[in-house]
Amino acid sequence: MADSIAVWSWVSVCALTYLNAPFIIEDSLVTVGGIMYAVIRSGSKQYRVAPGDTIRVETLAGKVGAKVTFDEVLAVHTDEKKFLTGDAAGKAAISGKIVRQGRGPRVTVFKYRKTKQYKICRGHRQNYTAVEIGDIKL
Repeated sequence: MADSIAVWSWVSVCALTYLNAPFIIEDSLVTVGGIMYAVIRSGSKQYRVAPGDTIRVETLAGKVGAKVTFDEVLAVHTDEKKFLTGDAAGKAAISGKIVRQGRGPRVTVFKYRKTKQYKICRGHRQNYTAVEIGDIKL
């Protein structure tokens, strides 16, 4: 019984964190939402990043430990809870360092046409670069 209560309280804390609402932990009021984050574009995909996050993006040139700068910033949420978009966010620069160059899990591609004796099975592994986000400069 005690385990189910602990799980329920953890789920409710996660839900409230997602909703950016204040909640109580050990009789102290904690407000979530003053964290700086940004939305960047890399490899025609968009990523939400915060300082200290590690993200997997499509392959970038560089060796492990090299510095990377993401110049294409779409939006920034500052510590003062201001949301910047457009030209104001475009002036921001996000820096990070390459943590790993690797390959993702194997995906099986199976093509099949019924009644035509057509079956093709191929595998695919996508290359990626793991980048640890350092800081967001406005």
